[in-house]
Amino acid sequence: MSIPDYHPGPADWRHLDREAAAELWLELGQWVEWLRRRLGSAHIEAHVLERSWHVVTLDYDRERVAELAGEFLARVEAGA
Repeated sequence: MSIPDYHPGPADWRHLDREAAAELWLELGQWVEWLRRRLGSAHIEAHVLERSWHVVTLDYDRERVAELAGEFLARVEAGA
């Protein structure tokens, strides 16, 4: 299975085979890097939360999101 022609929108990762998921993961990483460059801020972080889906602040990793946000804000405030 390969990724079909690109149409912006959600991907149902649960139904992708290993090859398609790997291709899409690479594409997602490239998009994240493009977005970071376009935003142009020194204060940008990206984290992989493998157990969460659409609304991450309500999902399995919500506590981790709160920790990461707090740590990030503390670093920005400290000038790191």
